[in-house]
Order: sequence, then C-alpha cells, then structure tokens
Amino acid sequence: MDKDELHLLNRGEKREIIFSKDFENGLKVAKKFGFTSDENTIDLEVEIQNTSPKEVQVQLGLIGLERLSWKSWPMKRTKIMV
Repeated sequence: MDKDELHLLNRGEKREIIFSKDFENGLKVAKKFGFTSDENTIDLEVEIQNTSPKEVQVQLGLIGLERLSWKSWPMKRTKIMV
C-alpha cells in the first residue's frame, strides 16, 4: 500500500491508493483504486509487469466486477487471480 490515509476535502479532488505485490516468479501486480470527492464510484486499474527475463505463463481472471452504488454496500466480492 502506498499510503496509510486518503483524504478528499475539496470538490472534484481526485486521489488514488495503490496496493502492490512482487511474486517469486518475477511478476509484479499493482491494483490502483481511484476516488473522486464528488462521485460515488471507485475506479480500478490493474497493472501486471513481468520483471524477469523469462516468459511467465499465468491465468488471469476478474470475477464480480460490476457497478455498485453506496446503497448496495457492503461491496460484493471481487477476486483477482494471478
């Protein structure tokens, strides 16, 4: 995680928080969650890098990604497999 707190105090302010992990096979996965102060949505960007000189075979999947509103909280399960 790249920060401990995220504050959006001004109208239209945008911030993101990044979770990343380095795997033993040389893959690096970063999940970026984007927030805007006057919107009730969360943006998700997933970046996968192969930092090794070898080709790495993986299966990728995104499960349960859908548009949610605050009324449907708690959030439904989202799973990212690498």
